[in-house]
Amino acid sequence: MENAVIVRKENKTLDIFKAIACVIVTTAHLPSICPDPLTDMYFNQWFLRFCVPFFFVSSGYFYYKSRDKKKTLARMGWLFALSYVLYLPLVLEGAGDLHSVISKLRWNLVFGYEHLWYLSAALEGMVIWFVLEKIPGVNRLFHKLGIPASVLLFLVGVLLGEYHKVIGSGPVYALGELLAVFGGPRNVVFMGFPLLMFGGAVAQYEEKIRRIPVLALLAAWVILRALAYWECTYLYETLGSGIRLDLSFFGCWPAVVLFALSFRFQIPVPEGFAKLLRRMAEYVYVLHPLIAMLLMRYTPMAPIPLWLTTIVLCSGIYVLLEKQFVVKRK
Repeated sequence: MENAVIVRKENKTLDIFKAIACVIVTTAHLPSICPDPLTDMYFNQWFLRFCVPFFFVSSGYFYYKSRDKKKTLARMGWLFALSYVLYLPLVLEGAGDLHSVISKLRWNLVFGYEHLWYLSAALEGMVIWFVLEKIPGVNRLFHKLGIPASVLLFLVGVLLGEYHKVIGSGPVYALGELLAVFGGPRNVVFMGFPLLMFGGAVAQYEEKIRRIPVLALLAAWVILRALAYWECTYLYETLGSGIRLDLSFFGCWPAVVLFALSFRFQIPVPEGFAKLLRRMAEYVYVLHPLIAMLLMRYTPMAPIPLWLTTIVLCSGIYVLLEKQFVVKRK
């Protein structure tokens, strides 16, 4: 972990980017803040679709940098376990007999409950990464073919996502329909592991990436976002308003470019503030659906005030818990 800590201190911009992405992505799990269905579609299926890939790339980057990978796995496992227990009442809501209860527990343990799919996919991806590096003989093959295999898995996931509906028949369509039963490509195989590996590639080639001109990175960001917009428009016009672009050809790559941009920009904020934002973002991501649900149940809030109040309350919970922990530690 020593390496990861050093990198974090040098890259406060990354912590700020991550916190902003977290605030943006929370809108996907709340009542729509957009005035009409078309704007809502573009907001959810284009504008914010780089956020979760950015979390994966970030996690992969710091996992690669970590010297104590068991500790990193333990921390991610602890965060997932606490989140799982916190949402257990909602997981079991409506469950009837014992078989139904066990089925729901097993399903949400593997795929995560709603927004917690990111934590389960990230944890499972890190475990796969850890195991492959520990198996004699396999580790060399993994280091050589890990990135190409991840790109292949990513592309297969894209085809089995919304594009299988465009194809409309044949083996790809059949596999895509089968995968849809399990939530589509937003899982460890097609998103978690590949995007973690992309983060590892950023860490591996960091020095070369730091030499890329800022204007080139900004141009790449703009071009990729424009291509993602075009892709979203194409799929919307082809398939209709029910599209879900968790994984697409162009939607995820801006996350990698944004990560690279964080190396080149230094936002002048205190290191402690950046650290606060980084940790607070985790609490906001885990807690926001639960807090929003309670607010909607007891207060008649409009979408934007609901969103802002949810962010403030989640952040406040973190501050209170952190303060209590610091007091006890002293």
